[in-house]
This record gives sequence, structure tokens and C-alpha cells, in this order.
Amino acid sequence: MTKIITELQEKIIYLLIDGKNNYEIAEELDISFGYVKKNLRQLFKKFNVSNRTQLVMAVLPIKSGNYD
Repeated sequence: MTKIITELQEKIIYLLIDGKNNYEIAEELDISFGYVKKNLRQLFKKFNVSNRTQLVMAVLPIKSGNYD
């Protein structure tokens, strides 16, 4: 099965779920603020959402193992 997100994007999602902002994510992952934003835009597109809250809501069932 093909993974739809990168390892970095997965880390970004977990940090979003933990309530981190873009600057905190960039600092924790040792990447630039712009690179965080780029990856978030890619994630929004992949999950067909338009903001961080929608992204978290879209991935929470996946993260918790609830597929219903």
C-alpha cells in the first residue's frame, strides 16, 4: 500500500494535534517556517481541507484507528 503522506508531514500532523503553531513546529523539527507552510498546503490538498482544524479533524479517525 502506498503511503499518502511523508514522514515529515506525519510529524507535522502530530504536532498540530498537540496544539503547536507553525513557528513551534518549525523549531521542533528544525526546518524553516516556510517549509512548514508548504507542507501544510500539501496536506490541505491531499485531505481536501482548507484549514488546520479541518486537517486535524480529517486525520483524527486515522490516528485513533477508527475507520467507520
